[in-house]
Order: sequence, then C-alpha cells, then structure tokens
Amino acid sequence: GGAKSRLRQTYSGCTHQYPSQYHTTYSMQRVCLVWSGLILSLGAAITLYLAHDYLPGGLSLAPLARLNFVSKGDDLSSGIMIQDANQGDKIDHSNSEIEDIKEDAQRFASLASSVINRIKTYAFFVGMPRSGHSIVGAVLNSHPHIVISNELGVFDRLKRNLDKSKLFNMIWKKGSGNNHTKHSVQDSSKGYSLAIDGLYQGKFNSYIDVIGDKKGGHTSTFFLHNPTGFGERLDKLRRITDLPFKVFHVVRNPFDNIATQVMYKYLEHNFSAVANVKTSSKTVYSESLIDGTIRWFFRLYNASEQLIRRFGLDSLQIHGKDLVSNPKSTIRQMCDFLQVSCSESYLNIVSGKMFTEESKTRYKLKWTKAQISEVKHNIRNFESLARYLEFNS
Repeated sequence: GGAKSRLRQTYSGCTHQYPSQYHTTYSMQRVCLVWSGLILSLGAAITLYLAHDYLPGGLSLAPLARLNFVSKGDDLSSGIMIQDANQGDKIDHSNSEIEDIKEDAQRFASLASSVINRIKTYAFFVGMPRSGHSIVGAVLNSHPHIVISNELGVFDRLKRNLDKSKLFNMIWKKGSGNNHTKHSVQDSSKGYSLAIDGLYQGKFNSYIDVIGDKKGGHTSTFFLHNPTGFGERLDKLRRITDLPFKVFHVVRNPFDNIATQVMYKYLEHNFSAVANVKTSSKTVYSESLIDGTIRWFFRLYNASEQLIRRFGLDSLQIHGKDLVSNPKSTIRQMCDFLQVSCSESYLNIVSGKMFTEESKTRYKLKWTKAQISEVKHNIRNFESLARYLEFNS
C-alpha cells in the first residue's frame, strides 16, 4: 500500500499495543504518531537503498540523498541481482519485488539534468472536453520516450515562479503517478480504463524526447475568456521550456460531444454523483440545457480552431473516429508528428487498447428538429467538422 496506508497501520498498531501507558488519549496519540513517522521514514530509507540499482535511467534521488543512480537496463527479468553492501553476496529478487522497489523509488525520484537537457519538444492539447483527449494522452504517455501528464494544468501553474527543471519534474511526477498508470486508472464513472499494460506508462526508457500535459478543454477555455492572458502565459512557457511546441486537437462528432456534455451535467445535477454516461440508459429531455451546450460547444470549438491556425504545421487534429477505425495509422501519424519512432510492438499494444466502436451518446438526448438544424448550421462553418454533418453518420 501507499505511505498513508502504512502510516495508518503503524499508528493503529501502536495505539492498540500501548493503550494504558499514557494518562491521556491525546498524549498517547502524539507519541504513537511520532513513532509511526519514524518507522515509516526508516522504511523509506531502506527502500531507497535497495532501489538504487533499479531506478530507470535518467532518474535521480539527489533531492533526498544527493546521489545519482544509473539503471542497469529496462528489461528486468527474474534473477536480476543486487549487491549486498556489507557481505558482497548476491541476492535474488523476483519480478514483482523488483517492480515494487522501482515504483516506491519513483515516488522520490526526480529527472536527472542530463535527461531534462536532452528533451526536444513540448506538447500540449487544445479542444473540447469529453472529446477523447484522455485516451490520446494515455497512448502517448505509454511511449518509451514520451511523458504526458494528465491534467496537471500547466497554464495555471505558470502563475508561479518556475524554471525548466521544476516544471518538467512536476509533469514527470504527475505523469508517473496519474490516472494513466495501473494503480489509479480505474474510473467506473467513465466505464473504461486508461491503463496500457506492457509499455511505459509511469516510466521511460533511458531518455525523453517529448514532454507535456493533457488538459485540452481548460486550455481552450482559458484562451476563449482571456486571449491576452493566454498569450502572456504561452510566451512564459516558451521562455521556460526553450523548446518548440507541438499542439494536439482531438475532434469528436459534435452531436456526440454535445450529448456527452449534456448527459454529465444533467446526471450529476439530478443524481448528485458522477454518472457513467457510457452505460446510462437514461434519455435527457432538457431543452434549455441542450440549447446552452450547443452554443457553448461552438464558441469553444471556434477558439480551438483559432489556436490550431496560430500554430499551423506545429498542430495536429486527431479524429476519434479515425482512432477507432484505423488505430495503427492514426497512432503512427501522431508519432511522426512528434518526430519519434514507434515500434510495431508499441503499435500493436496501443491499437489493441482502442475502442472497437464509437460511443454514440447523441441517441441519449431528445433533440428537437431546430436543435439538430442549429448544430448542422454551425458544422458548416468548420471544414474540420464536415464529415459529421449528417446526424446518423
């Protein structure tokens, strides 16, 4: 379990073992809390000692121990040895033990300066919420040389005083412990998992080519409401990273995107819980909610298109429809855009993770003829949406 869980277990054991040695509950709690903290710190120190041979290349424990460790390789098979510092003996560790040591160590590790200085590209997302950015971010984050954090909110964090090292380590730590990884990826409210086993979610292979953050809806909303402020943050981000930008815009059928937005708003408001829109059998009849969401959608989509035009060849529009119908080709296009290679093994694993069909939430709304006509009218204003003109397409 995590550090908090271990602290609770140690604290609980202390209070049960010594219930009567202190005159007050308050005194006992204070002593047990200090004791639990000491035990946990000792365990962390032991973990760091054992972990150093298994840290992925490019990670450093310098912030804690002022040491830099180099990986002995990424292929950690059964029988990998570590050296006992006192006896010089070899100790066998199973795959699961090694992985546990690595994962504990990564909670403390920071990117080495050699890795930071080698990064070539900064990537971020623009576009509509509920359009498929999360799965695209998860695919990229599973690449051996790409780290994409999930909704760190970099543009918000630029209000602080950050340098490249601080920013990239924030992204790395979010990317290595966010909801793309196997420990916290399950989200029953969405009805799917973003875990891609067998690849590099939460880690990287020796070096990083591309780093960035996925929070497309927030980025476009910021630009829509404060274009001047967005431009200032963008300039600051460019100064901090000193890297070229690559921008992703993930596009979904407007009828489905609008419907999903409406479903989440309606079900969350009426049932006081995050609803599983994908599996919900409810049909929404709220005419005013649909009208408002249609207007909001096309305002935000127009802002996203402005950003895409601003970045020109440094931007890429990915259609969720293409990820479903032709995943390998679409993922290869993403890698080519970022100028990173993608192996057949990588393509096979991530393409196998893609949905086999689109989620057509449009049929879960009770649309009026006027609403369908309004969506179609707005679609005609954007060449990138032309393929979605027909409601039943």
